Amino acid sequence: MSQDTQAKLLEPTRALREALAESPELTEAEFSAFCGEWHATVAALKQFAFSSDPRNKQDVAAFEYGWGGQSAQFVVDLVPRIQAAMLRHYTRKDVLKLIDIGAGSCVGTNILATLHSDNIVWSRLEIDAIDYTPIRRRWVQSQFPRINYMVGDAFALPDRAWDFVVCSHVIEHLDDPRPFIDNIRRICRGFAFVYSPYREIDRIAAHVSTIDESTYAGIPNCRLEVVSSMGWHPAKPGDKCLIATIDCREPSQSVVEIDSAQGSPDLVHREPASQQQVGSPSLLRRILRDLRT
Repeated sequence: MSQDTQAKLLEPTRALREALAESPELTEAEFSAFCGEWHATVAALKQFAFSSDPRNKQDVAAFEYGWGGQSAQFVVDLVPRIQAAMLRHYTRKDVLKLIDIGAGSCVGTNILATLHSDNIVWSRLEIDAIDYTPIRRRWVQSQFPRINYMVGDAFALPDRAWDFVVCSHVIEHLDDPRPFIDNIRRICRGFAFVYSPYREIDRIAAHVSTIDESTYAGIPNCRLEVVSSMGWHPAKPGDKCLIATIDCREPSQSVVEIDSAQGSPDLVHREPASQQQVGSPSLLRRILRDLRT
């Protein structure tokens, strides 16, 4: 960084921190004016950190609130399942590691960071995220400091390093999803949650694989749920999603029963989201019951 750039960027931010540390007395009008300037500064930072690569959608707003909103909805769908496993198998004092593979904008990942950066909402999570492209690194670094964002190859990650692995709407983009799923199992020492469209009828161009029960055939300790999601064509009755919960713990710890004679995972159909809210206590109780059986 040149001295000129440092003077323009770093010195004013340091001066602002020092001024705020002095707890200046502001009128309501002065405080509102300051907030307006602050929000404009944050918007400028977002624009600065945003890459105009076509893979990031059209602009900052579409990236953050369009694609990011969909990403957040998918994580909201997964939260009851993650928390059910957390409540059943870990304690409030535990500090657990979670990684989001193919995290994209990390708008969804940050929901988990918000919920579990402390142990008020049960166990605390240390959250990693990985994506194959660096085009979103600055965005995540500037917006979500609680997330350790990595750029790299998920197949190069270490064995059994994470208690939870989340992979949402990634595997349908792969020609052969199974090695990727097996790799998720390799790096997970607890529970993995793989989320995707289910038997996609009119596949979009970027989706090169159709995901169904056969994708997970023969995987031990795997439970499949067919669900509706507000993030995936909720008005089209035929468009569902599939959530795979895979118990990757040592065999002696496993709790998810599989029909070994068939060699295939259990398949559970959930009510549409309009009838069953994904974050409701009744669903949480049902998932806990499923984990016990």
